Amino acid sequence: MVETTRGDTDERAENINSFFHSVSADLQPLNVETIASVDDADTLPEELIIELYDLEQKLAHINIYKFPGPDGIPNWFLRDFSIWLAEPLSCIFNTSVKTGIFPQLWKRANVVPVPKVQPPGNIETDLRPIPLTPTLSKLLESYVGTWMVNHGESCIV
Repeated sequence: MVETTRGDTDERAENINSFFHSVSADLQPLNVETIASVDDADTLPEELIIELYDLEQKLAHINIYKFPGPDGIPNWFLRDFSIWLAEPLSCIFNTSVKTGIFPQLWKRANVVPVPKVQPPGNIETDLRPIPLTPTLSKLLESYVGTWMVNHGESCIV
């Protein structure tokens, strides 16, 4: 059990960081060589292609009041420039889906400890880790999540 410190905010921050890191420290990193390669990267099922218009609409409706992740791209920028960003982002998203490689920067998150009770007395039980991931990461994940749900529903029927 890790107790919060009284006074030194740097020490408190380090204790919180150490605890959150320890939760996943025993996980092995993903070995890219073990992932099956795509035989023909130019072919992708039509239902897995991210269309320019659809992505532009999603970008245009981003909530600008949410915090950006570690990439530092503000949501207002993605929303206001959605017309111009949709084409290069759709290329990046479709390439990511074709190759099965998720951009490294989008795997990062700023973890913010949010107290469950005031004042928190125990790091393990009184703080909830809230990860702030990049908006573009969440956007691509929303497509993949929709595809997974649709595929699961088609398997049930």
